[in-house]
Amino acid sequence: MPVSPGFTTCTTGLVAFWLSVLPCTPVLAEELALSLEPAQGPALVIGTVTLEADGDGERLTVAFDESRFEDHFLSMRPFRCLPAGEWLLCRLPYPYEHHRRIRDSDLVDLEYALLFVIKPRSEYGIDLKDGLYWRLARAGRGFVGTPYAVDYTPLGVPPAAGELRPLTHEQLWETEAQRLPFVRLRIGG
Repeated sequence: MPVSPGFTTCTTGLVAFWLSVLPCTPVLAEELALSLEPAQGPALVIGTVTLEADGDGERLTVAFDESRFEDHFLSMRPFRCLPAGEWLLCRLPYPYEHHRRIRDSDLVDLEYALLFVIKPRSEYGIDLKDGLYWRLARAGRGFVGTPYAVDYTPLGVPPAAGELRPLTHEQLWETEAQRLPFVRLRIGG
C-alpha cells in the first residue's frame, strides 16, 4: 500500500524534533601512549595523552607515569626527573595559563605540556638554558616529536596579560639528537 506524502513529511519532522531534543551521545575520549624513543632499543612509555573532541579541535590531558620519575631538588626547586643513563630529563610544568587544546594546524598547547630540561646526572644544579622542547607533527592519529634546544629562562617571569605563548618556534634551535638519550617522542601508534 503506498504511503502518502504527508505521512513521510510528518515522520521526518518528528524524527528531526526528537533528534534535536535528545541529548547527544558523549564522544569518548581517546587515550594515546606517550613514549620516548632512544636511537637504539625499545621505546619507553612515560605516560598517556587523552584527547577529547571539542568543537573544531580537541581538549588534551597529559598524565605521566609517576613510577618512571624520581624526585630531585635542583637549584632550590623540586623537579620530577626521568633517569636516562648519565642524563636526567626533568619535567618543567608550564606554570601559566594556556588552553590545553589543539587543532590540526596548532599543536603548541600539547608541546607546552611536554617541556623538559636535560641535565647530566653528575651535575648538582639545573639550568633552564638547557631546555628540551619537543616540536610535534601529526603522524596518523598520533604525533611525533622532534627534540629542539631552547632557553626556558624567560618562563621565570609571567608573560604579559593575554600572552598565552611566550615561547615561539623561532626561539628553538636544532640539537644533535643522536647525543640525547631519546631522539624522538611519540604519542599514539
